[in-house]
Amino acid sequence: MNSKRKNFVFVSCREDYLEKRKEKRFSIDKKLLKWIKAVNLNPILVTDIDQIYYFRYLKPLGVILSGGNDIDELSDRFKIEKKLILWAKKK
Repeated sequence: MNSKRKNFVFVSCREDYLEKRKEKRFSIDKKLLKWIKAVNLNPILVTDIDQIYYFRYLKPLGVILSGGNDIDELSDRFKIEKKLILWAKKK
């Protein structure tokens, strides 16, 4: 791999909402992170759509959609993953 690119990959996260706390949380399975690191990649966890604009200067090698709970088109996760897919198709 191109050492200049540092082997970064964008990784989406699952989105959960804790009703009792009125709090949105993003998370990822530790096993997935362990696998990403085992194949010599450095994950960039994307939890906000604006991060993509800032992180694009790192020139990531690709995108990993982490999977997880169901999502709907109004969720932040859907919007983030859609943007990541469009970015990946463009690159």
